[in-house]
Amino acid sequence: MTSPPGVTRPALLADTVVLVSGGSQGVGAGVVRAAVREGAQVAFTGRRPDVG
Repeated sequence: MTSPPGVTRPALLADTVVLVSGGSQGVGAGVVRAAVREGAQVAFTGRRPDVG
């Protein structure tokens, strides 16, 4: 959802820590990106060290 120009909204997940298992690719990576965009501090794990 986008806000009209000039209107800001508070970050939905501000002051929240989110842990995502499987966050290096696929749906988990999308969850990581969305949580960061909403103001959360994010830690994530994944099986592939070369991704993420």
